[in-house]
Amino acid sequence: MNSVPRNKRVMVYAAVTAVVVVLDQLTKIAAVRWLAGEGPRLWLGGSFRLQYVENRGAFLSLGASLPDAVRTGIFVVAVLAVLVMISVYILKGEQVAGGELWAASLFTSGGVGNLIDRILFGYVRDFANVGIGPLRTGVFNLADMAITAGAVVLLIHLFRSRSGTSKPV
Repeated sequence: MNSVPRNKRVMVYAAVTAVVVVLDQLTKIAAVRWLAGEGPRLWLGGSFRLQYVENRGAFLSLGASLPDAVRTGIFVVAVLAVLVMISVYILKGEQVAGGELWAASLFTSGGVGNLIDRILFGYVRDFANVGIGPLRTGVFNLADMAITAGAVVLLIHLFRSRSGTSKPV
């Protein structure tokens, strides 16, 4: 494994997290301003849909019906604990590969973006939906895209590291 030097890790981790969190919050502000209280806006024959939703649960509103205290425990406290663990690993770890760094940066930025919403509002502001006909995604936001991208990067990194083709950042 080719490890990324600690000073470069700090810069990449902080920069990616800051940029994605700011963009996530700006897109959510725009969604509230232009989509809240409106019907869905459709593009490409309805394949891409913008529609404002306040999601009290997790992915696909999982857990939305849980009592407030349980939701707070899971979606704020537990998520915060995971984000702290990821940050400590990336910033203090002896050897961190480029794929791990990028995956963690995307996970963290998405987690922070949605955590801000949960702390400020008690829900996450979602607004995008894609699909064809009845086959559709759940409604999501930029933070969710960052988390998903982080998962893809991590899977690619794991596959490449097992096959011996992993490269540094």
